[in-house]
Amino acid sequence: MCGRYVSHLPPEEIARIFRTVNPLPNIAPTWTLAPSQDAPVVRRHTQSGQRHLDVLRWGLLPHFTKNPEHARRPINARAETLATSGMFRGAFAQRRC
Repeated sequence: MCGRYVSHLPPEEIARIFRTVNPLPNIAPTWTLAPSQDAPVVRRHTQSGQRHLDVLRWGLLPHFTKNPEHARRPINARAETLATSGMFRGAFAQRRC
């Protein structure tokens, strides 16, 4: 797997499709969105429950990381072991996107 995907829709169109309510982020469409880049993400706001279109960095900084500069940053996980793997378990249970 190359770990890239297409994000060709402008933020206005994503917001219309998913009915997001927050101010639109400033992010350009791309045909090669790669790990460690900023990516448009639709997520549910924790207090209001409304959908928000935000920009998040693609990748995971594991909770046990001591030095973020030299950390291993996985970009994907196997569905079969996601809930039990020490690397992904906490993020899957509480912070998944």
